[in-house]
Amino acid sequence: MGSLNLNRLRSIEIINPNLMKVDDGIYKGEFSDGAGIYTVEIEINNHQISNITMETERKSAYVNYARPITDRIVKKQTINVDAITGATTTSKCIMKAAENALKKTRKGDHLTK
Repeated sequence: MGSLNLNRLRSIEIINPNLMKVDDGIYKGEFSDGAGIYTVEIEINNHQISNITMETERKSAYVNYARPITDRIVKKQTINVDAITGATTTSKCIMKAAENALKKTRKGDHLTK
């Protein structure tokens, strides 16, 4: 991955959804950084993020370094959290996948419990 792409990913804007407008359910979203696809599932209960799981096909140590980002998202109740030092780009990719998941608020776009 070139340095221009890394810089673009590191500065990508993460837009927080209004959780009060997100129905309970499990939402799935993806984001591709060109080297792999990041997929997250976010569980919403009572307009709060109760769980987030992440999968990726990308084989990189940075993926393992960035995994704690999901805990930060749940703790802070926002998808735009501080990136994991040393895995900034991967952290941003996970946050963007979470944003994409929570953009899906129309019926049929998310899995129900």
